[in-house]
Order: sequence, then structure tokens, then C-alpha cells
Amino acid sequence: MGIWETGMNRAYKIWFLRGASIVCVLFHKLPAQGDTIDLNNAIALAMKYNEQIQLSVLEDSQAHERVREAQAVGLPRIDMSLGYDRNWLLPSLIFNGNSVKLGSKNNISARLDFQQSLFSGGRVSGVRQIAQLNRAAVKERYNQIHQEVIFLVENAFYELLVKRELGAVAALALKNARTSLDQVQALRAAGRSSQYEFLRAGVQVSEAIADSIRAHNAVLLAEMEFKDIIGLNLNRSVEFVGDFRTQTALSLDQLEPLIERALSERPELLQLGHRIQQQKANLAVEKARRMPDISLVASGQSQFQSDSFDIGKREWRKNWSTGVILQMSIFDGMRSSARIAQAKNGMGKIELEKRRLERLIRLEVEQSWLRWHEVNARMTMQEESVKQAEKGLEIAVSRYKMGSGTQLEVLNAQLVLVQSHTGIALARRDRALSLILLERAVGTLGH
Repeated sequence: MGIWETGMNRAYKIWFLRGASIVCVLFHKLPAQGDTIDLNNAIALAMKYNEQIQLSVLEDSQAHERVREAQAVGLPRIDMSLGYDRNWLLPSLIFNGNSVKLGSKNNISARLDFQQSLFSGGRVSGVRQIAQLNRAAVKERYNQIHQEVIFLVENAFYELLVKRELGAVAALALKNARTSLDQVQALRAAGRSSQYEFLRAGVQVSEAIADSIRAHNAVLLAEMEFKDIIGLNLNRSVEFVGDFRTQTALSLDQLEPLIERALSERPELLQLGHRIQQQKANLAVEKARRMPDISLVASGQSQFQSDSFDIGKREWRKNWSTGVILQMSIFDGMRSSARIAQAKNGMGKIELEKRRLERLIRLEVEQSWLRWHEVNARMTMQEESVKQAEKGLEIAVSRYKMGSGTQLEVLNAQLVLVQSHTGIALARRDRALSLILLERAVGTLGH
């Protein structure tokens, strides 16, 4: 029996050491080699490569050109035309037995037209206002996407950090399991431990090795996901540095000021506000279409006709005129009334969306604020829990060595310590997430 037990001890020891060496190799490779990137660098990369950001920039450029186009409405319009035609076969008329050709072989004409709107019933200013409000809405859309990208980057970054901390917890669990196995072996050599306790300690080491490998793979996956979000090649070797966020520029003492700030700074809400004003301007433009349009016009024309190009020897025929044009729709088949009704309905729809969004924003800010307070309280409890778990493990190990405790007490104490470290890691992650969720709800994320 003694010989069998000695062989079992040697086999288990070799197996456990081999498994532990695998884990050590894995975690030795964990820190990436190459460039060092922190959270700010990651956000900058995401802003550079994110397709939604690029699309928003193009939309803003397009809106800017629409403003330029609208500013041209109501400005003087000047058109020029220059023409030349050659008559290869001129018509002729017989007069007193003689053939008389009609017209000239070469005809050159130049024309200049000028038009300036004098009165449009507010249509010109309305068109300009619509374009400006549209660009303002597009800018708020960019701000919204900008905050969403920051949220995605920070969220992925904190997920990476928590996976690393959970990997460290797994490594701690493996260390404690191996220490427990060594203690059982020592007590067994002294005849104070059973084979069952030895086998149970071995199973604990095996499970700890498997957990460590899973934790390592989770870190690798989190790194790849983070690289994908910020636009890096998945095969690029990069070391990500940083810690969980713990502070915010917001004052978290009272809820109502946060709600008021959200209602004044949320880009989605500001965007709808611009859309409402845009619809009002559109309504004014449609009503202005019923008003008369008065324009000042002027035109000048010069014409040269000759069979030869003796331009300097002949006089050009000139004609200049000025006048005023009044245009007014008498009947348009009710199209104007339909467009006015559409503008009113569109404005009403956006106002309803705005009121609904205001309610959702209030709820979102309140939920985020309560979550922060909850996580903050949980953080304090988790810190105390770790201290108690460490003390409990110390007592359990001491009792087991003196023979007054059991191995099961030690294993339970180790499990409680791992759970406590896991809990504080998750609490650190959740606290950081609660801050960015609150800043996004208020509309200040990235400011």
C-alpha cells in the first residue's frame, strides 16, 4: 500500500506540475509586445477609422454646401449667352428681274440678362433658414455618433480590463490550490491526512488549471474585440494600458440638475429641436409661395450680321431694356394647400417624438444615477468582503494545520476568497460603466 501511495504521489505531482507549467507559459505570453495604447489613443483611432464618423463628416460637408446653395437664393442672377450661326444657303427674292439675297451669311449675337428678386413674401429668408437648421441638426447627429463611439470604446476597454483581472483571480486560485495540495501532501506524509483529501486537492488543482486557461482565452478574445472596435489589425501586437475610470466631471449629489442638463445637452434632443424649427421654416416657405414674387429684370443684346467677318467696319445692332416682373399663382390644383398640411403634420410628428424622447431621457438619467449609487455602495462592501475572505482563509489553513479544522473548510475559504476577488473586479468594471452610462445619458460623454 505504501509503495502504491508513493507512486500515486509522484504521478499526481508530475501531472500537476506539468499542467501548472502550461498555465505559466500561457500567462507569460499574455502581455502584448509592440506599441502601447491607452484609452485616449484608442478613442482617437476609433474616431479616425469608424465608418459612422466618416459618414457624419460627409453629411456635414453636404449640409454646408446646401447652406451655400440656399444663400444664393435671392441674390442677383446674371446670365450671358453668345452665339454664332452660318447660313450656307441664303434665300433669295426676284425683284425686277434681279435675284436679291435675304439675310447674311454670318450672324453673331451676344445677350446679357439680369434678374433681382425684390419681394418673395419671406420665401428667400425661409429657404436660407431651412438650410442652416438642417446643418445644425447634422452637427448634433455627429455629436451623438461621437458619444456612441466613445461609449463603445470605453465599454470594450473596461471589458478587457475586467477579463485581465479575472485572469489574475484565476491565477490566484491556482496558486492557492497548489498550496493546498502541498499542505495535504505534507500532512499525509505525517499520517494526518487521508487519500481522499489528497485526491480532492488534486481535483481542485485540475479545475483551477482549466479555469486559468479559460480566463486566458477570454483575455485574448477581449483584446481582439477591442482591436476590431478601434480599427486595428487583429494580428497587430499591441499592449493596452490603463485602469478603470473612477471619476466624472458631473456632480452626482442631486438627480434633478442632471436631468435638466440632459434636457439641454442631449444631441438627439437638440437635433429634434432643430428639426422642429426647420419644419416651421418650411411651413413659412410654403405659405410664402402664395404671395406675389416681384423681380427687377434687365437685358441687353448686340447683334452683328455680315457676309464677311468685317466686325470692325460694321455697326452692331444693340438693344437694352429694363422692367419689373410680377408672378403669382392663381390656382395650382390645391398643391400648395397639400404642402402646407404636410408641413404642419411633419412638425406635429417631430414635437411628439421630442416629448417622448424627453421622458425617455429622464428615465435614462435616473436609472444611470441610481445604478452608480448602487455600484458605489457594492464596491465598498466588496472591498470589505475581500479582507474578510483573506482572514477567513488564513484561519482555516491554520486550523487545518493544527488538526482542529478540515480540508473542506480550507477549500470553502479558498472558494470564498476567489468569489470575493471576482466580485470586486466586476464591481470595478460596473462602476466605470455606470459613469460612462450616466455621462452618455446626460449628453456629456467625451466633453
